[in-house]
Amino acid sequence: MKSVIVVSATKELTMTSFYENTKLGKSLRKQLMLENVDQICVTTDNKIGLSEIYNKAIKQYSNDGILLFVHDDVSLEDAFLKEKLNEGLERFDIVGLAGTSQWSMKKSPLVWNNSPRGAWSGAVAHNVNGETFSTAFGPMPRKCLLVDGLFMAADSKKLTESGILFNEDFNFHFYDLSFCIEAYKKKLSVGTWPIWVVHDSPGDYRQSKEWHESERVFKEIYGTNT
Repeated sequence: MKSVIVVSATKELTMTSFYENTKLGKSLRKQLMLENVDQICVTTDNKIGLSEIYNKAIKQYSNDGILLFVHDDVSLEDAFLKEKLNEGLERFDIVGLAGTSQWSMKKSPLVWNNSPRGAWSGAVAHNVNGETFSTAFGPMPRKCLLVDGLFMAADSKKLTESGILFNEDFNFHFYDLSFCIEAYKKKLSVGTWPIWVVHDSPGDYRQSKEWHESERVFKEIYGTNT
């Protein structure tokens, strides 16, 4: 079974505060006890983009196992995390929790779930105002074009062999959509897998100026025919 390397970033100043104050940090203590995680690569006091951080990990762990790119507000709750990641990556080259098999840049806003409802796949639980609820998007496992970046996993060796990296034009928003599109171009498969997490956010982008700026850059890079 391949090892699992968790890659993330946090605004917390130290690893101690990361473990004490973030959903991911708290949940990693459990996953370490369950032996689901082999290494943890977290950038603390973060002031750079996720794409840059993730690319450093791809280069550093070029042949070391499974890279799990995950946000620090995600709690990893699955007791079979390592087993499921290994299973999922036997079927797909990149695994996520929620995504779509159809998508067009002609529809605005440019979010993965602005796509036909029947093309959706996966499920994610969210914690909002102290209450946890689960959203079932659609059947899984399922081959997708795009998956959400809150949780993405891939075999480090396959990423290295394909030469794929995250586009560092995107600091936080749209890095996941860009990565999936580039994976598609390189004939890497993307799909969803049933893994239990709780995301401490509803994923609302509408009040973010940074999101809209990233959307503009994404349109410039990928045009209108994606």
